[in-house]
Amino acid sequence: SVLYCLWDCASGKRRVLDEGGLTAVLQGMNAHVRDSAVQRIGFFTLKTLSCLDNATKQEVLRAGGLTAIVTGMRQHLRNTTLQISGCQALGVFACPVLEDIEAPGVLEDELEIAGSEAILNGGGIAAMIGTMRAHRSNCGVQKACLSVMEFVCRKSIACQIAVINHCAVIDVVSATKLHPGDDKAASW
Repeated sequence: SVLYCLWDCASGKRRVLDEGGLTAVLQGMNAHVRDSAVQRIGFFTLKTLSCLDNATKQEVLRAGGLTAIVTGMRQHLRNTTLQISGCQALGVFACPVLEDIEAPGVLEDELEIAGSEAILNGGGIAAMIGTMRAHRSNCGVQKACLSVMEFVCRKSIACQIAVINHCAVIDVVSATKLHPGDDKAASW
């Protein structure tokens, strides 16, 4: 909870990184994988740090942040709140920090594709599909998963193929039928 005090500005996030906070968070998540509260705080911390800039996002990926999120999601598959938090944290890896890009356009697309494929290669798409299957009747979970899957599939052919190969198209169709009034489900 000490980390929460440092989120109000970029210098606070940078301080967390400079003082070994990323390593501490990942060690805590790994040591307490069965504790959903530790995982939730870890998801939040990794998501928040990854929003600092694109270099930090890559640092979080290299340190094992995506793997820690996927592991936490798989360990707590029945925990609705944690699944939504996990999807939100995964989604950050696919979104480039636009303020950090001097020449938007091609570089932005490259970063988006690289982030999306990192999610795929790190087991994030499979984790989200598992989440959707475990929480078919929960609109919030379906919406969180669909939002991220829509974004990661937007520009990455590899992610589109992975969704098809996991037969997730059936899950997406089920979500749209189970939640017809939801705009996100209907957009698929």
